[in-house]
Amino acid sequence: MKRTTLAIAIALCALLFAADTANAAGFEVAELSVRQLGNAYAGKAASGSDAAIAFFNPAGMTLFEKSMVSVPIHLLQTRGSWNDDGSTGSPFLGSPPLSGDDGGDPGGFTVIPCMYFIWALNEDFRVGLSINTPYGLTTEYDDDWQGRYNALKSSLVTFNFNPSVAYRIDEMFSVGAGISWMHAEAELTQTVDYGSIAAGAGVPGVAPQGADGFAGIEGDGDAFSWNIGFLIELSENTRFGLAYRSRIMVNIEGDAEFDVPASAAPITGGGSFVDTKGATRLKLPDQLYLSFFTKVAEDWDVMADITWTGWSYFEEIRITYDNPNQPVTVMPEDWNDVLRYSVGANWRPREDLTVRIGMAYDESPIPSSTRTPRIPTNDRFWFALGVSWQIDEMMSADFAWMHVFIEDGDIDQDVVTGQNLQGKFEGSADVFGLQFNISF
Repeated sequence: MKRTTLAIAIALCALLFAADTANAAGFEVAELSVRQLGNAYAGKAASGSDAAIAFFNPAGMTLFEKSMVSVPIHLLQTRGSWNDDGSTGSPFLGSPPLSGDDGGDPGGFTVIPCMYFIWALNEDFRVGLSINTPYGLTTEYDDDWQGRYNALKSSLVTFNFNPSVAYRIDEMFSVGAGISWMHAEAELTQTVDYGSIAAGAGVPGVAPQGADGFAGIEGDGDAFSWNIGFLIELSENTRFGLAYRSRIMVNIEGDAEFDVPASAAPITGGGSFVDTKGATRLKLPDQLYLSFFTKVAEDWDVMADITWTGWSYFEEIRITYDNPNQPVTVMPEDWNDVLRYSVGANWRPREDLTVRIGMAYDESPIPSSTRTPRIPTNDRFWFALGVSWQIDEMMSADFAWMHVFIEDGDIDQDVVTGQNLQGKFEGSADVFGLQFNISF
């Protein structure tokens, strides 16, 4: 029975991970547990409510007397709109108003799957496995929108495989640790004003207009990281969790494509803007979780969480090319370290039913000076509700919904060919989640 359940779960997970992920604050994917979603992830490293604790804080696995499998599926709907505020076109044409539409809605629907396992080997020792997508990004605009020279498609898909172990030292202290293998696939595309490039370089016979083309890079890579956690149980009803996840640097290697129109073909004479191999380093931040959980009455729990994320590690996107004639592409980011604050509560109106509520304030790491249409987000406020149903002794199910209010994101960005994109993005998001848990 155990082997069959595990085989079915892994097969389902492999199928679901074909879907793209979508960005949270920065491009972290916060939607990793439906049961935790109902509390806006308050207490995630201390509550021990489902097997996702193997990811958030491996030490918390000692809270489980039985083995457990949790399979969450999230449906994320993001909405966004661009409002222009004086964008200008090529300076070679006198910087006229920038042509193009609002780009449509860069968001949409995204499926975010996860899977977690906890094996209770004996009274004090636990082994866990987390399979999820902790980072992701998907934004895509119409080909003829105003910001086409800044961004068309931006996509990051990650697959994280994180085995972990936990040991209960005594009645008060537990410790846990794990190692992660992450696979990442990335794609960046945009329109390029090859006419203005030619005019700036003094290439004869190329007009500084009507010579738009395409540029993009697509690749993948792998990296390893580690995590560690501690659980302090002050009493049977009150505990703290502290967990740390290390930085990750993924070397992305792939193919760079340049589509130069015939009218601008002379600019390729020097060997640049031709298809080649390319590479970049994707720097993902470290994180520190501090969580609190307490049972204040027979039918009430309250919890809180502070999450620190070291986004200052994400300084730039630097793309190098095998073609020695192709200049390095540098996109400054200069992000900031940020905090997320969460509070939540559980109410059990009857033995087999738990109602969850949570709120969070999620700081954006992106300074206004480097905000781009690729990730136009800003500070966020979360409001979440959830319900958990204990079906029988082995099975339980969770449903949760969260609405994300996003502050408007101002953009004032120049590109190398002189166009200036100026305006703001408005956005919001809703997350719906369904999760099944099996204890055995």
